[in-house]
Amino acid sequence: MEHLLHPPPCLQATMGLLLLAASACVGTTVVGEVFPARGDAAEQNGKDSAADGIGVGFGDDGARRAEAGIENPLPDTMPLQPSSSTGEDFNLSTLSGMALPVNPTSGDFSAEATTISGKLLVRRGLIRFRIPLLGAAQVRQAQLLLWHDPDRVAHTVGTPWRIGQVLGSWDSKALSWATQPQESGDAVFPPPPDSSSTDYRIDVTDFVRAAIAAQEAPAFVIRLVDETTVPQRLLFCSSDHSFPECHPSLRLSISPPP
Repeated sequence: MEHLLHPPPCLQATMGLLLLAASACVGTTVVGEVFPARGDAAEQNGKDSAADGIGVGFGDDGARRAEAGIENPLPDTMPLQPSSSTGEDFNLSTLSGMALPVNPTSGDFSAEATTISGKLLVRRGLIRFRIPLLGAAQVRQAQLLLWHDPDRVAHTVGTPWRIGQVLGSWDSKALSWATQPQESGDAVFPPPPDSSSTDYRIDVTDFVRAAIAAQEAPAFVIRLVDETTVPQRLLFCSSDHSFPECHPSLRLSISPPP
């Protein structure tokens, strides 16, 4: 297959076109960017093994450092890109109101509305990132990086979608459409994809700061703005995708304690 011989489309250099959209939330401006990702991905996301060490559990790394009395200054930029063994991303689906089984090992992470045998299928993507304890350090900026799935026709061009903030604890082992965690009510609205292979870098700084203030791991849900019009789809790589460099990533820019 071609993708075994060449870099996947999500890593091919693009023009870096900046797209702006206003959120329906008051005071929120959303930046979605189609970005050149081949060298950019390596620089921003780091190696997969390094990301695993950062994202093992909320507060675990910082607590261990403090208990051991070891000084380990936080980096200015902290890329979190979990692997299949540490990633927490799920597709939640319903078919004509009936919840379907959650597949935590799917290679894609999606928001979708389509029909199967005349029945409406709706899918939402849920993702959570485990971050280390930051102490008095502050998150200067947080960006969610999502790459289209290069193995499939990923997006329906022009589909409006949203990223919602999830607060509160939830058990990944008990997830279903019926038990999906509630959104906080805040959301950002990235630009609709202008091609089937659009990749995104989305500013989620406020969401991450709110999660840290609540001592929770940042979590997001992606969904369509209109879940009744078919067919519509956004299809991103999940942390189980065969290309680790295309896994979802949360990139934190950290300011040291005052």
